[in-house]
This record gives sequence, C-alpha cells and structure tokens, in this order.
Amino acid sequence: MIPFLKDLLKSQEFWSFLYFIAWQIPFLLVFLAGIIIALVTRKRIGKASIFAMIAFLLLLLSSFITIGHQIWYLFWVLLTPSRYDFQSLSTIYLVENIARTLLEIIAWILLFLAIFVKRRE
Repeated sequence: MIPFLKDLLKSQEFWSFLYFIAWQIPFLLVFLAGIIIALVTRKRIGKASIFAMIAFLLLLLSSFITIGHQIWYLFWVLLTPSRYDFQSLSTIYLVENIARTLLEIIAWILLFLAIFVKRRE
C-alpha cells in the first residue's frame, strides 16, 4: 500500500471527514430529488418549478462547496501545515462562509417564491 494512503487511513481527520460526508448524503439526495421533481413538473407547474429547480441547484452547490472545503482542508492543510498560517486560513473560511450563506439565502428566497408564485390553471 502507498505510504500516503496508509497514513491517511490511520488518521482521525480522514475518518472525521468520512463521517462529515456521510452526514451530508441525505441532504444531497433531497436536493437531487428536488431537482428531478422540478424538471419533471416543469411544463405543468411553470415558474414555481423553475424557481424550485434553481433553488435546489444552489443548495447542492453550497453542499459541494462545503465538501470541497473539507477535502482541501484534509489533503492540503493537514498534510502541509507549514504552508498555511492562521490569517490565511481565517480568510479562506470567511470567504467560504460568505459564499455559502449568500447561496443559501438566494436558494431559500427562490423556494419561497416557488411556494407562493401563481400557478398555471
């Protein structure tokens, strides 16, 4: 086995990461189901379906940003700690959190629009 993988499988961070991903799988499945349902009902429901589809896509993107950040943190920061100082990590976390928050706010607004928009008769 490659020494890198052997060390990785022994690390607590790796198993914490897998736990984090496992915890997000139900949300990812709900977001994917929402996208599929919105696509299927698009012609019958109209705008509401489009709003819902865009909202679920944004929520899915937000989850992927979180997962990507966890992968980056596990493979680059923990394995090369000398390359990152506290200030640069704080800035990266701040930018990621702002981006995710904005995506999720927009997604929730779109979901509310999907609920309350006038439907086709």
